[in-house]
Amino acid sequence: GVRRYGRSQLDRAIEAFDASLEMEIRADTYFNRASTFLALGDFKKALADCESALTLPTDDKDVYKHIYVLRGQCWQKRKDPQRALENFN
Repeated sequence: GVRRYGRSQLDRAIEAFDASLEMEIRADTYFNRASTFLALGDFKKALADCESALTLPTDDKDVYKHIYVLRGQCWQKRKDPQRALENFN
């Protein structure tokens, strides 16, 4: 999925992240899929994936920082600066 995202093959990246999540539920995979949804302009799905990611444990605590930034970006795009700021702080 990450390679496809890097090549701007966003629909195929979503498919790859979906397949990965079917095999193993991971915070970083939800984050990557949320990033792809954001790039596609689907802020509702991006926010849902951020919420799912934040409920999961991870060894890489930096993932949570990235999720909050991404969630803030989604709220910015949805024209909700207050909720965006809550995530950036």
